[in-house]
Amino acid sequence: MKKLICILLFQFIFSFQLFSQNDTIINYYSISGKITDTLENKSLTYVNLTLLSAKDSSYIKSGISDKAGKFLINDIEKGEYLLRVINLSYRPLYRKISLDKDITLDVFLNKPDTELDEVIISADKEIYSLETDKRIYLTANDESIQNAFAEDALENAPGVYIDIEGNVIIRGKPAKVWINGKPSRKEEENLKTYLKLLPASRIEKIEVITNPSARYTATNTNSIVNIVLKKKSYKNSLFAIGTVLNTNNTFGLWATVYITKKKIDFNIYAIGSKSQRKLTYYDKSFSLINQDTTFYTEYKKNNYYFNRGGKVYSEFTYHLNDKTDIGLTLEYFNYSFTDSFENKIIRRYDNAYLMESNSIEKRKGHYVYFTSNLNHNFNKKGHNIDFEFNTYKSSDKLNLNKHENNKLTGTDFYQQSTPTDDYFLTKILANYKYPFKEKYLFSAGFDFYLTDKVSYKNLVDTSSNLNNIRSNDINLSNDYILKIPNYQAYSTLSGELLSIKYKLGLRYEQQVYNLNQTIPNYKLNKAYSNLYPSLHLSYITKSKHNFSLSYSRRVNTPVYHLNPYINRTNNDYTESGNPNLDFAGTNSYEFSYFKRFDKINVTTSLYQRNTKNDIIQVSEPVYDDYFKQTVVLQTYANCADSKFTGTEISLSSSPVKNLKLRLYTNTYYQNLTGTYNNLPLTNKSFVYNAKLNISYNFFNRFFVKISPYYVSDNADIFRNVKSNFYTNASVKFDLFNKRFSFDIRAKDIFGTQNKISEYYLDDFYHYSERDYVFQRMQFIAIFRIGNSKYDRQAKINKLAR
Repeated sequence: MKKLICILLFQFIFSFQLFSQNDTIINYYSISGKITDTLENKSLTYVNLTLLSAKDSSYIKSGISDKAGKFLINDIEKGEYLLRVINLSYRPLYRKISLDKDITLDVFLNKPDTELDEVIISADKEIYSLETDKRIYLTANDESIQNAFAEDALENAPGVYIDIEGNVIIRGKPAKVWINGKPSRKEEENLKTYLKLLPASRIEKIEVITNPSARYTATNTNSIVNIVLKKKSYKNSLFAIGTVLNTNNTFGLWATVYITKKKIDFNIYAIGSKSQRKLTYYDKSFSLINQDTTFYTEYKKNNYYFNRGGKVYSEFTYHLNDKTDIGLTLEYFNYSFTDSFENKIIRRYDNAYLMESNSIEKRKGHYVYFTSNLNHNFNKKGHNIDFEFNTYKSSDKLNLNKHENNKLTGTDFYQQSTPTDDYFLTKILANYKYPFKEKYLFSAGFDFYLTDKVSYKNLVDTSSNLNNIRSNDINLSNDYILKIPNYQAYSTLSGELLSIKYKLGLRYEQQVYNLNQTIPNYKLNKAYSNLYPSLHLSYITKSKHNFSLSYSRRVNTPVYHLNPYINRTNNDYTESGNPNLDFAGTNSYEFSYFKRFDKINVTTSLYQRNTKNDIIQVSEPVYDDYFKQTVVLQTYANCADSKFTGTEISLSSSPVKNLKLRLYTNTYYQNLTGTYNNLPLTNKSFVYNAKLNISYNFFNRFFVKISPYYVSDNADIFRNVKSNFYTNASVKFDLFNKRFSFDIRAKDIFGTQNKISEYYLDDFYHYSERDYVFQRMQFIAIFRIGNSKYDRQAKINKLAR
């Protein structure tokens, strides 16, 4: 509580000092007019205008003509500018403007003598950019990705790749996925499906945040990928429908509608999908216990997974006036899946047996996510306040039937349960921005979780052929309510000193864990709170070399790893939390460089992350009184200090017209040390990975792309994951002026994807192999009806440059 009072007092004094300063009055002007065809004297609609600085041709603002050929570009400071007007069917026009008052222009365009394609400026120059605390992939500017999907767009973002399980990976670690500046509430498998089927044309940009500032929650030591969806366009309406089908029994159908008018923006997006897949597991564990008893288990499993679901996402914005917007967002997802398992377990030494089992899990669930927000812009440009209220509710119900047969004794064992998992969240948040003295910006905000509650109940019935009596087994059952109040507040100050831009931030977070468990009876109340500073610096030379240097403090709080309940769903591999866990603090340092050269964009970073008391999953053999045998217990412990020092390089180039090359490499040295049960632990190793995207555009209608990936061996303090290599390829067709798009792609064309890991702890050894059937052909079709200019924003942006 003392820390909370300190941070709030700091923010109050800091804000008061900032507001007490005298602001410099800045006058803003507008450029308006009408665009006309010189020969036919007709008004020209949807012509793009771009305002550039006369000094260095840097981008200032843009606009577009309406149905009457009229345009308006406002909120422009006094100065010298260059107005560029470009349309596909006309010659580009450039006009110098000296602006010290509102002006009105009549713009006349002439038909070209030759095709305009010869004067189109390369889109590569503005596809990537570097800001003080993030790297940005401007998806809306990349014409080659528009008929693809979010998963494809993510793989074009600097430093991002999708692993064989569909996880978003940055620097070898799973990244947190945010959507529109907020953490995604989607379940893991639902998020993967969403990214596979969300059209890339819905995405404005992708922000890669490897060292987050105080603006973002500190409860995350991994990187953040923020997917920013398109929200507003010029007056427009569009209907698009698409489908996905692949040879691995996945089918998806989606449709979207955009409607944009003067006062409203409306978008509704619906998607339905079903998929089926097979996974083969092989596990082997053995250990020498007390020097005289050997534990050995060999485990084989086939998993047949069937999933289907439907989702509706709708977004409505009402422009109350020129300064105030009111928005409503509703997202609903309904899903069901069936998991069938066929297991064969060979067990030796203590309680030796050969067991076969079959189980079927049928799960149904849904979630509803509602957001309302109010955004208001004050008279001063950049002076803004945003309020938001979120409500999230999910319900998940599982029906589990399991049958085990011990081949040696002939004993049958039956287990049945219907666990329910309900989650409810309500949250209010606010963000405020205040610019002053022309080049300074103060920001502050808070997140307050009004309700954050999980209710879980699982009563397990068991019986065997020895007694044929069905009864509730208290040792396998679980019932609890978990409440997680969360309080977060931050403030940042951005400005410029001696041509160096800076962003200084401070964040306070408190997270409370309140567990009330009735089966088994257990209560726990624990709180984690701290201050988290951040500092980001950036500098741009006159020749456009971009440099940035940053520091932030992050934390990994073990909220979902504290429950000591032992999950005995599997007879040989049990799971448990650890109520004694502490948080793990990370200090992160990073230096980045970005430059647009004539034919190539270069981004490189040097980084180091130092973590104390890292939370590591630990597996060890223990004797279980319930099963009357030795089992592998998986739990968590603060048992490692880690240092990661690495470098990454991202290159994108278009050496010849229509050819695009993107190369990404990441290499880091990890030094892990620690102890567990008085056992010294250490791991020192180099890890590296690389990906290459090669694409070529034939006649602006046919795209060919090939993407090989390589990931080296990757180890932590206990586990080693073997290297992996796979290659994807695709061919895309855009027909009928992009009204119809067709995509054929091959996933893992050489069939090399699998995952092998080895685990060591003293005398305990565990080998795990996962065989994923990922090799497949995939077919995608998209059809558009209406004004497709909105969906073709990339081409418009390309011409604007």
